[in-house]
Amino acid sequence: MDSPTLYISDVYCLFELRGHAHWVNSVAFSTDGKRIASGASNGTIRMWDSEQQVQVGRPLEGHKRAVYSIGLLPDGRIVSGSLDETIRIWNAETGVQVGELRGHTASVTSIVISPDGKHIVSCSFDKTIRIWDAETMEQVGEPLPVATEPVRSVTTSHDGIVSGHQDGNVQADGEPLPVPDTVLSVTISQDGKHIVSGHQVENIRIWDLEARQQVREPLEGHTDKVYAVAISPDGTRIVSGSGSKDRSIRIWDAATGVQVGEPLHGHENRVCSIAISPDGKRIFSGSSDRTIRIWDIGTGRPVGEPLRGHTESVNAVRLSPDGKRIVSASDDQTVRIWDTEEISD
Repeated sequence: MDSPTLYISDVYCLFELRGHAHWVNSVAFSTDGKRIASGASNGTIRMWDSEQQVQVGRPLEGHKRAVYSIGLLPDGRIVSGSLDETIRIWNAETGVQVGELRGHTASVTSIVISPDGKHIVSCSFDKTIRIWDAETMEQVGEPLPVATEPVRSVTTSHDGIVSGHQDGNVQADGEPLPVPDTVLSVTISQDGKHIVSGHQVENIRIWDLEARQQVREPLEGHTDKVYAVAISPDGTRIVSGSGSKDRSIRIWDAATGVQVGEPLHGHENRVCSIAISPDGKRIFSGSSDRTIRIWDIGTGRPVGEPLRGHTESVNAVRLSPDGKRIVSASDDQTVRIWDTEEISD
């Protein structure tokens, strides 16, 4: 087994976890925050102890192509979706594959675990969304109605499933919402009543999930594609991040659709990922400029200096359940753990 090398880079980066031999596309914390799973473009998965900062066991091997999405079930099992058309489930303690969900006939681009942990939802370039029982590992019912173009992303709430499609449609529980352009990012409010979508035509749209209608006119202001959207835990703010021509993060009032304050500028390339702290006070953004930046959602001002250390694009940022640590994944083949408590104005 390759021995992962541990590097301590600065006061904010607690550790750099090395072991992957290719781009790291995705990361996820376990529900108790003690473990981190990461998936890479060479098809391997690695599990890390986030407290001891060491790799747990051998790399998980079985996927034939890149792992593009990863998650952890409440019981600790790892779920991975791959371009090899499969979803695999692994025992995190033994590293043994305990299930393989077959049904997709093209690359699996995204998997998500339902909030209650009972179901796995997957989407694919085969233009289907499938639901699986996490316990029996069997498909639940028929695939949701076929989209006219491949499904690019999927998310869930307690009340429904929302997906974004290459043809520009958003679907809620299989029913299409009339979107006139390509959807690049989509998220859902914690109460399950609204979805927010980011678009190639540089705007953000808000949808009433029950009525299946757009709530108001699009939110305009970005001058490049909207690659990332997030909703604050209390549902009052929408945060969006844009492409390399714009490079801005914008905060919106979810009730009125009005931009709150000035755009947040600082990134020098595309904003790839956005996360909001559990208390709703801070925004965390990862970018192709190799940095992670932290912002005060109330004032729009940067919090501390950018977090530097990655040497390639930061593809994903995730917060631990208690909000005290950030985990980031990068094209530089590393996973980094950062301490958020030490970062102050």
